[in-house]
Amino acid sequence: IINSWKEISKEEYISEKNNLEEDMWNFKHFMLKEIFEIPNTSISLYPLSLLIERNMTYDVQTFEPNAILIGQDGDLGFFIRKDTGDNIFELGLGALGSLEMRLKGNDIYDFQDKIQIEYLDED
Repeated sequence: IINSWKEISKEEYISEKNNLEEDMWNFKHFMLKEIFEIPNTSISLYPLSLLIERNMTYDVQTFEPNAILIGQDGDLGFFIRKDTGDNIFELGLGALGSLEMRLKGNDIYDFQDKIQIEYLDED
């Protein structure tokens, strides 16, 4: 569920954008130049140019201040967290802040391997 747009001042927007950019810089090894579709799945991982917009659209930092949304499969979001290193987590975007995130991979490579196996098992 996308949260409704809220009116914020230019200063608030710039501050929120700068804080998010600083957090994302710490995870630059996840940054892509274009949307990456994980083969044999319907998962999209976002490039840096979309990360700020996607995180602001879903108001991620309000509900999960330690998380950054890095991709999605429909209404299922995939996240990295500031407090857990390279781990990748999943959570329904409508459940942000109300349910615990589930660990999906120890790093981006482990995540991709596990996800591809899960999708193959579904077929």
